[in-house]
Amino acid sequence: MNAKLQYFFFVLASILTYGQVSVMSDVSKRELNGKETFVLTIVQEIIGSENIPETPLRMPDLSKFNKVAEGSVRNMFEDPQSKVLVRQLVYEYVLEPKQPGKILIGSALITVNGKIYKSEPFYINVKEGDFSKKALADNPSEGVYLNMELQDTEVYRNQPTIVIVRAYSKDFNDLRRFGKVSFPHRDGVEVVSVSYERSEIQQRANMASQVIAKAIVVPNSEGKINLPAASVTFNEGGNRTEKIQSNPIKLNVKKLPENAPKSYDNAVGHFQFSISQISPSDRIEVNKPINLQVKLKGEGNIDASHLPKILKSENYTLYQPKITSHLREHRHGMKGEVIAEYVLIPKKSGEIDIATEAFSYFSLQKHRYVEIGASTLRIMVLSPEQIANAKHTIEKVNELTNNVLDNVNTPIVEVKKYKIQEKEKINWKTLLGNYSLIGIFFILMLFILSRYRKYKRTNLRRENISLGSVAETEAELRKKMVIDLEAGIDFLEKQYEEGDKTAFFTALESLKNDAERLVSMKYQKTLKQYFETAKGSTIAEEYQHLLHQVEIEKYAPFSEKENLKQLLDKAIKLFSDIA
Repeated sequence: MNAKLQYFFFVLASILTYGQVSVMSDVSKRELNGKETFVLTIVQEIIGSENIPETPLRMPDLSKFNKVAEGSVRNMFEDPQSKVLVRQLVYEYVLEPKQPGKILIGSALITVNGKIYKSEPFYINVKEGDFSKKALADNPSEGVYLNMELQDTEVYRNQPTIVIVRAYSKDFNDLRRFGKVSFPHRDGVEVVSVSYERSEIQQRANMASQVIAKAIVVPNSEGKINLPAASVTFNEGGNRTEKIQSNPIKLNVKKLPENAPKSYDNAVGHFQFSISQISPSDRIEVNKPINLQVKLKGEGNIDASHLPKILKSENYTLYQPKITSHLREHRHGMKGEVIAEYVLIPKKSGEIDIATEAFSYFSLQKHRYVEIGASTLRIMVLSPEQIANAKHTIEKVNELTNNVLDNVNTPIVEVKKYKIQEKEKINWKTLLGNYSLIGIFFILMLFILSRYRKYKRTNLRRENISLGSVAETEAELRKKMVIDLEAGIDFLEKQYEEGDKTAFFTALESLKNDAERLVSMKYQKTLKQYFETAKGSTIAEEYQHLLHQVEIEKYAPFSEKENLKQLLDKAIKLFSDIA
Protein backbone atom coordinates (compact mmCIF):
# COMPACT_ATOMS: atom_id res chain seq x y z
CA MET A 1 0.00 0.00 0.00
CA ASN A 2 1.31 3.47 -0.79
CA ALA A 3 2.58 5.18 2.38
CA LYS A 4 0.92 8.48 1.42
CA LEU A 5 -2.46 6.77 1.26
CA GLN A 6 -1.86 5.23 4.66
CA TYR A 7 -1.10 8.65 6.09
CA PHE A 8 -4.40 9.90 4.67
CA PHE A 9 -6.30 7.02 6.28
CA PHE A 10 -4.80 7.62 9.66
CA VAL A 11 -5.21 11.39 9.60
CA LEU A 12 -8.88 10.83 8.76
CA ALA A 13 -9.15 8.36 11.62
CA SER A 14 -7.60 10.88 14.01
CA ILE A 15 -10.39 13.36 13.21
CA LEU A 16 -13.18 10.84 13.77
CA THR A 17 -11.76 9.18 16.89
CA TYR A 18 -10.08 10.63 19.96
CA GLY A 19 -7.49 8.89 22.11
CA GLN A 20 -7.12 5.91 19.74
CA VAL A 21 -4.15 3.54 19.37
CA SER A 22 -3.89 1.45 16.21
CA VAL A 23 -1.40 -0.89 14.55
CA MET A 24 -1.89 -1.93 10.93
CA SER A 25 0.13 -3.98 8.45
CA ASP A 26 -0.19 -4.69 4.75
CA VAL A 27 1.85 -6.00 1.80
CA SER A 28 2.16 -4.87 -1.81
CA LYS A 29 1.07 -8.32 -3.06
CA ARG A 30 -0.22 -11.52 -1.50
CA GLU A 31 0.40 -13.88 -4.44
CA LEU A 32 4.11 -14.37 -5.19
CA ASN A 33 5.69 -16.23 -8.12
CA GLY A 34 8.60 -18.03 -6.53
CA LYS A 35 11.33 -15.93 -4.93
CA GLU A 36 9.71 -12.62 -5.80
CA THR A 37 10.27 -9.48 -3.76
CA PHE A 38 7.43 -7.61 -2.07
CA VAL A 39 7.01 -4.72 0.38
CA LEU A 40 5.69 -5.14 3.93
CA THR A 41 4.39 -1.92 5.55
CA ILE A 42 3.64 -1.65 9.29
CA VAL A 43 2.05 1.53 10.64
CA GLN A 44 1.67 2.44 14.32
CA GLU A 45 -0.44 5.46 15.31
CA ILE A 46 -1.08 6.89 18.76
CA ILE A 47 -3.64 9.71 19.06
CA GLY A 48 -3.71 11.77 22.24
CA SER A 49 -0.94 12.83 24.61
CA GLU A 50 -2.48 10.82 27.47
CA ASN A 51 -1.60 7.55 25.64
CA ILE A 52 1.93 6.60 26.71
CA PRO A 53 3.67 3.62 25.02
CA GLU A 54 5.27 1.25 27.55
CA THR A 55 7.11 -0.92 25.02
CA PRO A 56 8.58 -0.26 21.56
CA LEU A 57 6.75 -1.65 18.56
CA ARG A 58 7.61 -5.35 18.35
CA MET A 59 7.83 -6.67 14.79
CA PRO A 60 6.36 -9.99 13.61
CA ASP A 61 8.56 -13.01 13.02
CA LEU A 62 10.18 -12.53 9.60
CA SER A 63 12.59 -15.47 9.79
CA LYS A 64 11.03 -17.09 6.71
CA PHE A 65 12.05 -14.10 4.59
CA ASN A 66 15.27 -12.47 3.46
CA LYS A 67 15.41 -8.75 4.22
CA VAL A 68 16.51 -7.01 1.04
CA ALA A 69 16.04 -3.50 2.42
CA GLU A 70 14.29 -1.78 5.32
CA GLY A 71 13.54 1.70 6.59
CA SER A 72 11.31 3.72 8.88
CA VAL A 73 9.88 7.22 9.19
CA ARG A 74 8.43 8.93 12.27
CA ASN A 75 5.83 11.73 12.20
CA MET A 76 4.44 13.80 15.04
CA PHE A 77 1.95 16.65 14.64
CA GLU A 78 -0.92 18.37 16.39
CA ASP A 79 -4.31 18.71 14.77
CA PRO A 80 -4.89 22.49 14.47
CA GLN A 81 -8.64 22.27 15.26
CA SER A 82 -8.92 19.61 17.95
CA LYS A 83 -5.40 20.24 19.39
CA VAL A 84 -4.93 16.46 19.53
CA LEU A 85 -1.36 15.12 19.36
CA VAL A 86 -0.86 12.46 16.68
CA ARG A 87 2.24 10.25 16.63
CA GLN A 88 2.89 7.98 13.65
CA LEU A 89 5.61 5.43 12.99
CA VAL A 90 5.89 3.69 9.60
CA TYR A 91 8.18 0.69 9.00
CA GLU A 92 8.76 -0.72 5.53
CA TYR A 93 10.64 -3.88 4.52
CA VAL A 94 11.56 -5.19 1.07
CA LEU A 95 11.37 -8.98 1.58
CA GLU A 96 11.84 -12.16 -0.40
CA PRO A 97 10.51 -15.58 0.67
CA LYS A 98 12.91 -18.39 1.47
CA GLN A 99 10.49 -21.21 0.61
CA PRO A 100 7.19 -21.86 -1.20
CA GLY A 101 3.86 -22.39 0.49
CA LYS A 102 1.37 -20.50 2.59
CA ILE A 103 3.41 -18.29 4.94
CA LEU A 104 1.96 -16.44 7.92
CA ILE A 105 2.93 -12.85 8.64
CA GLY A 106 2.12 -12.42 12.29
CA SER A 107 1.04 -9.45 14.35
CA ALA A 108 3.09 -6.39 15.30
CA LEU A 109 2.59 -5.58 19.02
CA ILE A 110 2.79 -2.52 21.26
CA THR A 111 1.72 -1.93 24.86
CA VAL A 112 0.10 1.43 25.65
CA ASN A 113 -1.23 2.30 29.14
CA GLY A 114 -1.16 -1.34 30.13
CA LYS A 115 -3.13 -2.53 27.11
CA ILE A 116 -1.70 -4.53 24.18
CA TYR A 117 -2.54 -3.40 20.64
CA LYS A 118 -1.68 -5.50 17.63
CA SER A 119 -2.12 -5.70 13.87
CA GLU A 120 -4.16 -8.42 12.19
CA PRO A 121 -2.12 -11.44 11.01
CA PHE A 122 -2.52 -12.68 7.45
CA TYR A 123 -1.12 -15.21 4.98
CA ILE A 124 0.70 -14.78 1.70
CA ASN A 125 0.80 -17.52 -0.93
CA VAL A 126 4.23 -18.29 -2.47
CA LYS A 127 4.21 -20.45 -5.60
CA GLU A 128 6.90 -22.96 -6.54
CA GLY A 129 10.08 -21.50 -8.03
CA ASP A 130 13.86 -21.42 -7.81
CA PHE A 131 14.77 -20.58 -4.19
CA SER A 132 18.48 -21.38 -4.50
CA LYS A 133 19.39 -17.87 -5.73
CA LYS A 134 18.92 -14.44 -4.29
CA ALA A 135 16.09 -12.38 -5.69
CA LEU A 136 18.25 -9.27 -5.89
CA ALA A 137 21.79 -9.50 -7.20
CA ASP A 138 24.78 -8.39 -5.13
CA ASN A 139 26.14 -5.15 -6.54
CA PRO A 140 29.26 -3.13 -5.72
CA SER A 141 27.26 0.07 -5.11
CA GLU A 142 25.89 -0.03 -1.60
CA GLY A 143 22.14 0.53 -1.44
CA VAL A 144 21.59 0.14 -5.21
CA TYR A 145 19.81 -2.96 -6.55
CA LEU A 146 18.33 -4.26 -9.78
CA ASN A 147 15.44 -6.71 -9.76
CA MET A 148 14.01 -8.64 -12.73
CA GLU A 149 10.64 -10.35 -12.38
CA LEU A 150 8.26 -12.18 -14.72
CA GLN A 151 4.53 -11.61 -15.03
CA ASP A 152 4.05 -15.40 -15.35
CA THR A 153 6.71 -17.90 -14.38
CA GLU A 154 4.87 -20.88 -15.93
CA VAL A 155 3.86 -20.65 -19.58
CA TYR A 156 3.32 -22.77 -22.68
CA ARG A 157 5.76 -22.90 -25.54
CA ASN A 158 5.47 -19.72 -27.69
CA GLN A 159 3.34 -18.07 -24.99
CA PRO A 160 4.73 -14.59 -24.30
CA THR A 161 5.13 -13.16 -20.82
CA ILE A 162 6.21 -9.74 -19.63
CA VAL A 163 9.52 -9.24 -17.80
CA ILE A 164 9.87 -6.10 -15.69
CA VAL A 165 13.19 -4.62 -14.57
CA ARG A 166 12.95 -2.42 -11.48
CA ALA A 167 15.76 -0.41 -9.86
CA TYR A 168 15.94 0.10 -6.08
CA SER A 169 17.99 2.69 -4.23
CA LYS A 170 18.13 4.26 -0.79
CA ASP A 171 19.02 7.55 -2.46
CA PHE A 172 16.25 9.05 -4.60
CA ASN A 173 18.77 10.68 -6.96
CA ASP A 174 20.58 7.41 -7.72
CA LEU A 175 17.68 6.30 -9.92
CA ARG A 176 18.64 8.99 -12.45
CA ARG A 177 22.09 7.44 -12.86
CA PHE A 178 20.95 4.15 -14.38
CA GLY A 179 21.63 3.69 -18.08
CA LYS A 180 19.91 1.51 -20.67
CA VAL A 181 19.11 -2.07 -19.68
CA SER A 182 20.70 -4.90 -21.67
CA PHE A 183 18.87 -8.20 -21.83
CA PRO A 184 20.94 -11.38 -22.20
CA HIS A 185 20.87 -13.78 -25.13
CA ARG A 186 19.72 -17.28 -24.30
CA ASP A 187 19.13 -20.23 -26.60
CA GLY A 188 15.54 -21.45 -26.51
CA VAL A 189 14.01 -18.12 -25.58
CA GLU A 190 13.53 -14.82 -27.41
CA VAL A 191 13.65 -11.56 -25.43
CA VAL A 192 12.20 -8.53 -27.23
CA SER A 193 12.43 -5.08 -25.65
CA VAL A 194 9.04 -3.38 -25.36
CA SER A 195 9.78 -0.11 -23.61
CA TYR A 196 12.58 1.75 -21.87
CA GLU A 197 10.15 4.39 -20.64
CA ARG A 198 10.57 4.90 -16.93
CA SER A 199 7.67 4.81 -14.54
CA GLU A 200 6.95 7.25 -11.74
CA ILE A 201 9.32 6.86 -8.80
CA GLN A 202 7.73 5.10 -5.83
CA GLN A 203 8.98 6.19 -2.43
CA ARG A 204 8.52 3.80 0.49
CA ALA A 205 10.06 5.06 3.72
CA ASN A 206 13.79 5.34 2.87
CA MET A 207 13.68 3.04 -0.19
CA ALA A 208 12.86 4.38 -3.67
CA SER A 209 12.11 2.22 -6.72
CA GLN A 210 11.39 2.73 -10.40
CA VAL A 211 10.58 0.50 -13.40
CA ILE A 212 13.33 1.20 -15.93
CA ALA A 213 12.59 -1.39 -18.66
CA LYS A 214 10.01 -3.89 -19.92
CA ALA A 215 10.44 -6.73 -22.35
CA ILE A 216 8.53 -9.72 -23.73
CA VAL A 217 9.93 -13.20 -23.25
CA VAL A 218 8.81 -15.84 -25.78
CA PRO A 219 10.15 -19.36 -25.14
CA ASN A 220 10.48 -21.65 -28.17
CA SER A 221 11.43 -24.83 -26.31
CA GLU A 222 10.00 -26.78 -23.38
CA GLY A 223 11.32 -27.46 -19.90
CA LYS A 224 13.06 -25.41 -17.25
CA ILE A 225 14.73 -22.36 -18.81
CA ASN A 226 17.14 -20.16 -16.89
CA LEU A 227 17.01 -16.57 -18.11
CA PRO A 228 20.38 -14.93 -17.29
CA ALA A 229 20.57 -11.68 -15.38
CA ALA A 230 19.91 -8.37 -17.08
CA SER A 231 22.55 -5.67 -16.70
CA VAL A 232 22.68 -1.89 -16.63
CA THR A 233 25.44 0.71 -16.36
CA PHE A 234 25.42 2.88 -13.24
CA ASN A 235 27.18 6.26 -13.17
CA GLU A 236 28.91 6.68 -9.82
CA GLY A 237 29.96 10.23 -10.61
CA GLY A 238 32.50 11.80 -12.90
CA ASN A 239 33.79 9.24 -15.40
CA ARG A 240 33.38 6.28 -13.09
CA THR A 241 30.77 3.73 -14.17
CA GLU A 242 30.09 0.17 -13.19
CA LYS A 243 27.83 -2.60 -14.38
CA ILE A 244 25.01 -3.71 -12.09
CA GLN A 245 23.32 -7.05 -12.66
CA SER A 246 19.87 -8.21 -11.72
CA ASN A 247 18.80 -11.58 -10.45
CA PRO A 248 18.44 -14.47 -12.95
CA ILE A 249 14.97 -15.91 -13.54
CA LYS A 250 13.77 -19.47 -13.96
CA LEU A 251 10.93 -20.04 -16.41
CA ASN A 252 8.90 -23.25 -16.52
CA VAL A 253 7.77 -23.88 -20.12
CA LYS A 254 4.97 -26.43 -20.57
CA LYS A 255 4.65 -28.58 -23.66
CA LEU A 256 1.75 -27.95 -26.03
CA PRO A 257 -0.68 -30.80 -26.79
CA GLU A 258 0.24 -33.16 -29.62
CA ASN A 259 -2.95 -32.87 -31.70
CA ALA A 260 -2.04 -29.58 -33.38
CA PRO A 261 -3.99 -28.88 -36.62
CA LYS A 262 -2.10 -28.52 -39.91
CA SER A 263 -2.80 -24.79 -40.03
CA TYR A 264 -1.22 -24.16 -36.62
CA ASP A 265 1.81 -21.85 -36.85
CA ASN A 266 2.84 -21.20 -33.22
CA ALA A 267 0.09 -18.64 -32.46
CA VAL A 268 -0.71 -18.67 -28.71
CA GLY A 269 -3.35 -16.46 -27.09
CA HIS A 270 -6.76 -15.42 -28.36
CA PHE A 271 -7.31 -14.22 -31.95
CA GLN A 272 -9.88 -13.23 -34.58
CA PHE A 273 -9.25 -12.50 -38.24
CA SER A 274 -11.28 -11.29 -41.21
CA ILE A 275 -11.00 -10.24 -44.85
CA SER A 276 -12.95 -7.30 -46.25
CA GLN A 277 -13.01 -4.73 -49.04
CA ILE A 278 -11.85 -1.21 -48.30
CA SER A 279 -14.45 1.32 -49.50
CA PRO A 280 -16.76 -1.37 -50.96
CA SER A 281 -18.51 -0.65 -54.26
CA ASP A 282 -21.49 -2.30 -55.99
CA ARG A 283 -19.73 -2.09 -59.34
CA ILE A 284 -16.38 -3.86 -59.58
CA GLU A 285 -15.04 -3.78 -63.11
CA VAL A 286 -12.69 -6.19 -64.85
CA ASN A 287 -9.04 -5.03 -64.91
CA LYS A 288 -9.78 -2.24 -62.44
CA PRO A 289 -7.99 -2.38 -59.03
CA ILE A 290 -9.78 -2.82 -55.72
CA ASN A 291 -8.37 -2.55 -52.17
CA LEU A 292 -8.70 -5.38 -49.66
CA GLN A 293 -7.57 -5.80 -46.07
CA VAL A 294 -6.87 -8.83 -43.90
CA LYS A 295 -7.07 -8.01 -40.19
CA LEU A 296 -5.75 -10.14 -37.30
CA LYS A 297 -6.96 -8.97 -33.90
CA GLY A 298 -6.30 -10.38 -30.44
CA GLU A 299 -3.78 -10.82 -27.65
CA GLY A 300 -0.78 -13.11 -27.20
CA ASN A 301 2.26 -13.48 -29.45
CA ILE A 302 0.50 -11.45 -32.15
CA ASP A 303 2.67 -10.11 -34.98
CA ALA A 304 2.78 -9.97 -38.77
CA SER A 305 4.23 -13.49 -39.04
CA HIS A 306 0.91 -14.99 -37.91
CA LEU A 307 -1.24 -12.94 -40.30
CA PRO A 308 -3.04 -15.25 -42.81
CA LYS A 309 -2.16 -14.41 -46.41
CA ILE A 310 -4.51 -14.15 -49.40
CA LEU A 311 -4.08 -17.15 -51.68
CA LYS A 312 -3.02 -16.54 -55.28
CA SER A 313 -5.42 -17.37 -58.12
CA GLU A 314 -5.57 -17.22 -61.91
CA ASN A 315 -8.76 -15.15 -61.56
CA TYR A 316 -6.94 -12.09 -60.23
CA THR A 317 -3.57 -10.40 -59.91
CA LEU A 318 -2.37 -9.82 -56.34
CA TYR A 319 0.33 -7.38 -55.22
CA GLN A 320 2.47 -7.41 -52.07
CA PRO A 321 0.56 -5.99 -49.09
CA LYS A 322 1.31 -3.00 -46.90
CA ILE A 323 1.35 -4.16 -43.26
CA THR A 324 0.61 -1.92 -40.28
CA SER A 325 0.48 -2.81 -36.57
CA HIS A 326 -1.40 -1.23 -33.69
CA LEU A 327 -0.16 -3.11 -30.62
CA ARG A 328 0.38 -2.37 -26.95
CA GLU A 329 1.77 -4.24 -23.98
CA HIS A 330 -0.64 -6.62 -22.26
CA ARG A 331 -0.40 -9.13 -19.43
CA HIS A 332 -0.43 -12.01 -21.96
CA GLY A 333 2.14 -10.42 -24.30
CA MET A 334 0.86 -7.90 -26.84
CA LYS A 335 -2.69 -6.80 -27.60
CA GLY A 336 -4.13 -5.02 -30.64
CA GLU A 337 -4.36 -5.67 -34.37
CA VAL A 338 -2.18 -6.28 -37.42
CA ILE A 339 -3.58 -5.22 -40.82
CA ALA A 340 -2.39 -6.16 -44.32
CA GLU A 341 -3.72 -3.97 -47.16
CA TYR A 342 -3.72 -5.59 -50.62
CA VAL A 343 -4.27 -4.25 -54.14
CA LEU A 344 -6.12 -6.83 -56.28
CA ILE A 345 -7.04 -6.65 -59.99
CA PRO A 346 -9.75 -9.09 -61.20
CA LYS A 347 -9.06 -10.70 -64.59
CA LYS A 348 -12.55 -11.97 -65.50
CA SER A 349 -16.19 -11.08 -64.97
CA GLY A 350 -18.59 -13.04 -62.77
CA GLU A 351 -18.36 -14.24 -59.18
CA ILE A 352 -14.81 -14.55 -57.83
CA ASP A 353 -13.92 -16.06 -54.45
CA ILE A 354 -10.91 -14.52 -52.70
CA ALA A 355 -9.66 -16.96 -50.05
CA THR A 356 -7.08 -16.69 -47.28
CA GLU A 357 -4.86 -19.27 -45.67
CA ALA A 358 -6.36 -21.33 -42.86
CA PHE A 359 -5.63 -20.13 -39.33
CA SER A 360 -5.59 -21.76 -35.91
CA TYR A 361 -4.16 -20.97 -32.50
CA PHE A 362 -3.69 -22.42 -29.03
CA SER A 363 -6.17 -20.83 -26.61
CA LEU A 364 -4.84 -19.95 -23.16
CA GLN A 365 -8.41 -19.74 -21.86
CA LYS A 366 -9.59 -23.12 -23.15
CA HIS A 367 -6.16 -24.84 -23.03
CA ARG A 368 -6.72 -26.40 -26.43
CA TYR A 369 -6.29 -25.65 -30.14
CA VAL A 370 -8.93 -23.53 -31.86
CA GLU A 371 -9.35 -23.84 -35.62
CA ILE A 372 -10.77 -20.75 -37.32
CA GLY A 373 -10.07 -22.10 -40.80
CA ALA A 374 -9.89 -20.02 -43.97
CA SER A 375 -11.91 -16.90 -44.68
CA THR A 376 -13.44 -16.16 -48.09
CA LEU A 377 -14.66 -12.93 -49.66
CA ARG A 378 -16.94 -13.28 -52.72
CA ILE A 379 -17.08 -10.38 -55.16
CA MET A 380 -19.14 -9.83 -58.32
CA VAL A 381 -17.04 -8.51 -61.20
CA LEU A 382 -18.76 -6.84 -64.17
CA SER A 383 -17.60 -6.26 -67.70
CA PRO A 384 -17.77 -2.71 -69.16
CA GLU A 385 -20.91 -3.72 -71.11
CA GLN A 386 -22.61 -5.04 -67.97
CA ILE A 387 -21.81 -1.86 -66.07
CA ALA A 388 -23.32 0.18 -68.92
CA ASN A 389 -26.49 -1.94 -68.87
CA ALA A 390 -26.73 -1.82 -65.09
CA LYS A 391 -27.06 1.94 -64.99
CA HIS A 392 -30.06 3.34 -63.13
CA THR A 393 -33.14 4.50 -65.06
CA ILE A 394 -32.62 8.10 -63.93
CA GLU A 395 -29.04 7.96 -65.19
CA LYS A 396 -30.28 6.72 -68.56
CA VAL A 397 -32.93 9.46 -68.76
CA ASN A 398 -30.32 12.09 -67.96
CA GLU A 399 -27.97 10.75 -70.62
CA LEU A 400 -30.76 10.62 -73.21
CA THR A 401 -31.92 14.13 -72.29
CA ASN A 402 -28.41 15.46 -72.68
CA ASN A 403 -28.11 13.70 -76.04
CA VAL A 404 -31.46 15.15 -77.22
CA LEU A 405 -30.50 18.66 -76.20
CA ASP A 406 -27.21 18.29 -78.02
CA ASN A 407 -29.08 17.41 -81.24
CA VAL A 408 -31.76 20.14 -81.06
CA ASN A 409 -31.49 22.64 -83.94
CA THR A 410 -31.25 25.69 -81.65
CA PRO A 411 -31.90 28.99 -83.46
CA ILE A 412 -28.88 31.23 -83.87
CA VAL A 413 -29.45 34.88 -83.09
CA GLU A 414 -27.23 37.75 -83.94
CA VAL A 415 -26.94 41.00 -82.03
CA LYS A 416 -26.27 43.94 -84.26
CA LYS A 417 -26.78 47.58 -83.38
CA TYR A 418 -29.03 46.61 -80.41
CA LYS A 419 -31.42 44.79 -82.73
CA ILE A 420 -31.93 41.07 -82.61
CA GLN A 421 -32.24 39.42 -85.98
CA GLU A 422 -32.96 35.77 -86.58
CA LYS A 423 -30.42 34.21 -88.84
CA GLU A 424 -32.71 31.31 -89.63
CA LYS A 425 -36.39 30.57 -89.13
CA ILE A 426 -37.38 28.35 -86.19
CA ASN A 427 -38.25 24.78 -87.18
CA TRP A 428 -41.32 24.42 -84.96
CA LYS A 429 -41.99 20.81 -85.95
CA THR A 430 -38.53 19.64 -84.84
CA LEU A 431 -38.68 21.58 -81.59
CA LEU A 432 -42.14 20.25 -80.67
CA GLY A 433 -41.06 16.72 -81.53
CA ASN A 434 -38.03 16.94 -79.24
CA TYR A 435 -40.07 18.34 -76.36
CA SER A 436 -42.66 15.58 -76.86
CA LEU A 437 -39.89 12.98 -76.64
CA ILE A 438 -38.62 14.52 -73.39
CA GLY A 439 -42.17 14.52 -71.99
CA ILE A 440 -42.65 10.83 -72.82
CA PHE A 441 -39.47 9.88 -70.97
CA PHE A 442 -40.45 12.05 -68.02
CA ILE A 443 -43.85 10.33 -67.79
CA LEU A 444 -42.13 6.93 -68.09
CA MET A 445 -39.82 7.80 -65.22
CA LEU A 446 -42.77 8.83 -63.01
CA PHE A 447 -44.56 5.58 -63.85
CA ILE A 448 -41.52 3.48 -62.85
CA LEU A 449 -41.14 5.36 -59.56
CA SER A 450 -44.84 4.97 -58.69
CA ARG A 451 -44.71 1.20 -59.39
CA TYR A 452 -41.62 0.89 -57.20
CA ARG A 453 -43.30 2.70 -54.30
CA LYS A 454 -46.42 0.55 -54.62
CA TYR A 455 -44.28 -2.61 -54.65
CA LYS A 456 -42.47 -1.45 -51.52
CA ARG A 457 -45.72 -0.72 -49.65
CA THR A 458 -47.13 -4.13 -50.60
CA ASN A 459 -44.06 -5.92 -49.23
CA LEU A 460 -44.24 -3.96 -46.01
CA ARG A 461 -47.88 -4.99 -45.52
CA ARG A 462 -46.99 -8.61 -46.14
CA GLU A 463 -44.37 -8.62 -43.45
CA ASN A 464 -45.99 -9.76 -40.25
CA ILE A 465 -43.95 -7.68 -37.81
CA SER A 466 -44.88 -8.40 -34.24
CA LEU A 467 -43.77 -5.88 -31.69
CA GLY A 468 -44.19 -8.45 -28.95
CA SER A 469 -44.27 -7.71 -25.27
CA VAL A 470 -42.18 -5.09 -23.53
CA ALA A 471 -40.00 -7.83 -22.03
CA GLU A 472 -39.36 -9.42 -25.42
CA THR A 473 -38.46 -6.07 -26.93
CA GLU A 474 -36.12 -5.32 -24.08
CA ALA A 475 -34.46 -8.75 -24.41
CA GLU A 476 -33.99 -8.20 -28.13
CA LEU A 477 -32.40 -4.80 -27.53
CA ARG A 478 -30.10 -6.32 -24.96
CA LYS A 479 -28.92 -8.91 -27.52
CA LYS A 480 -28.08 -6.16 -29.96
CA MET A 481 -26.37 -4.01 -27.37
CA VAL A 482 -22.57 -3.98 -27.77
CA ILE A 483 -20.39 -2.89 -24.86
CA ASP A 484 -16.75 -2.27 -25.81
CA LEU A 485 -14.67 -2.30 -22.62
CA GLU A 486 -11.47 -2.04 -24.65
CA ALA A 487 -12.58 1.33 -26.04
CA GLY A 488 -13.37 2.48 -22.50
CA ILE A 489 -9.87 1.45 -21.34
CA ASP A 490 -8.26 3.32 -24.24
CA PHE A 491 -10.32 6.43 -23.42
CA LEU A 492 -9.30 6.15 -19.74
CA GLU A 493 -5.62 5.97 -20.74
CA LYS A 494 -6.07 9.06 -22.92
CA GLN A 495 -7.59 11.05 -20.05
CA TYR A 496 -4.69 10.01 -17.80
CA GLU A 497 -2.13 11.13 -20.37
CA GLU A 498 -3.89 14.50 -20.76
CA GLY A 499 -3.71 15.01 -16.98
CA ASP A 500 -7.35 16.04 -16.51
CA LYS A 501 -8.29 14.63 -13.08
CA THR A 502 -12.05 15.28 -13.40
CA ALA A 503 -12.22 13.72 -16.88
CA PHE A 504 -10.12 10.76 -15.66
CA PHE A 505 -12.54 9.88 -12.85
CA THR A 506 -15.55 10.44 -15.14
CA ALA A 507 -14.05 8.00 -17.67
CA LEU A 508 -13.24 5.50 -14.88
CA GLU A 509 -16.84 5.67 -13.59
CA SER A 510 -18.16 5.16 -17.12
CA LEU A 511 -15.87 2.15 -17.61
CA LYS A 512 -17.07 0.63 -14.31
CA ASN A 513 -20.72 1.15 -15.31
CA ASP A 514 -20.11 -0.49 -18.71
CA ALA A 515 -18.50 -3.45 -16.98
CA GLU A 516 -21.46 -3.70 -14.58
CA ARG A 517 -23.94 -3.73 -17.49
CA LEU A 518 -21.89 -6.28 -19.44
CA VAL A 519 -21.64 -8.67 -16.47
CA SER A 520 -25.34 -8.18 -15.63
CA MET A 521 -26.44 -9.01 -19.18
CA LYS A 522 -24.13 -12.02 -19.66
CA TYR A 523 -24.09 -13.57 -16.17
CA GLN A 524 -27.00 -11.91 -14.29
CA LYS A 525 -24.58 -10.94 -11.51
CA THR A 526 -23.14 -7.82 -10.04
CA LEU A 527 -19.53 -6.99 -10.82
CA LYS A 528 -18.48 -7.88 -7.29
CA GLN A 529 -20.25 -11.27 -7.50
CA TYR A 530 -18.62 -11.91 -10.90
CA PHE A 531 -15.10 -11.29 -9.56
CA GLU A 532 -15.73 -13.51 -6.52
CA THR A 533 -17.13 -16.47 -8.48
CA ALA A 534 -15.18 -16.24 -11.76
CA LYS A 535 -11.84 -14.73 -10.66
CA GLY A 536 -11.51 -15.62 -6.99
CA SER A 537 -11.43 -13.80 -3.68
CA THR A 538 -8.06 -12.14 -4.35
CA ILE A 539 -9.32 -10.36 -7.48
CA ALA A 540 -12.54 -9.42 -5.67
CA GLU A 541 -10.46 -7.84 -2.90
CA GLU A 542 -8.44 -5.93 -5.51
CA TYR A 543 -11.69 -4.60 -7.00
CA GLN A 544 -12.95 -3.40 -3.60
CA HIS A 545 -9.56 -1.84 -2.90
CA LEU A 546 -9.75 -0.01 -6.25
CA LEU A 547 -13.18 1.45 -5.39
CA HIS A 548 -11.83 2.54 -2.01
CA GLN A 549 -8.81 4.27 -3.57
CA VAL A 550 -11.02 5.98 -6.16
CA GLU A 551 -13.21 7.52 -3.47
CA ILE A 552 -10.13 8.82 -1.66
CA GLU A 553 -8.36 10.26 -4.70
CA LYS A 554 -11.53 11.70 -6.26
CA TYR A 555 -12.10 14.06 -3.34
CA ALA A 556 -8.50 14.70 -2.38
CA PRO A 557 -7.54 18.38 -2.87
CA PHE A 558 -4.36 17.34 -4.64
CA SER A 559 -3.77 14.10 -6.57
CA GLU A 560 -0.31 13.02 -7.58
CA LYS A 561 0.04 11.51 -11.02
CA GLU A 562 1.64 8.46 -9.44
CA ASN A 563 -1.60 7.69 -7.57
CA LEU A 564 -3.68 8.12 -10.75
CA LYS A 565 -1.24 5.78 -12.55
CA GLN A 566 -1.84 3.13 -9.87
CA LEU A 567 -5.60 3.48 -10.34
CA LEU A 568 -5.18 3.23 -14.13
CA ASP A 569 -3.04 0.07 -13.90
CA LYS A 570 -5.48 -1.62 -11.50
CA ALA A 571 -8.48 -0.70 -13.64
CA ILE A 572 -6.81 -2.09 -16.80
CA LYS A 573 -5.87 -5.29 -14.98
CA LEU A 574 -9.39 -5.85 -13.62
CA PHE A 575 -11.63 -4.77 -16.50
CA SER A 576 -9.54 -6.14 -19.40
CA ASP A 577 -10.00 -9.68 -18.01
CA ILE A 578 -13.80 -9.59 -18.10
CA ALA A 579 -14.80 -12.17 -20.74
